[in-house]
Amino acid sequence: MANKSEQRQLLELEADLMRLKITAQHLKMKKANEQHSSLDTILGLTDIIPTHHLLRKSLLLPLGWKNRLLAGAAYLLWKMKK
Repeated sequence: MANKSEQRQLLELEADLMRLKITAQHLKMKKANEQHSSLDTILGLTDIIPTHHLLRKSLLLPLGWKNRLLAGAAYLLWKMKK
């Protein structure tokens, strides 16, 4: 059986481990929030762009009909989610 000082040291190590796990989780959440906020900023800037003009220009590009359909479907889905 371990003596009291060894038990205390073990408990201190376990507490340090839990503190490190909590800190790591906070850092992960902070990084995810920063990435999410920068993505929101970029998507917010896309609202400024005149989409109809951009859509017409992109449809006039030399794309295959499948790519035009996909671009149109993506645009419609994007507009529906707003």
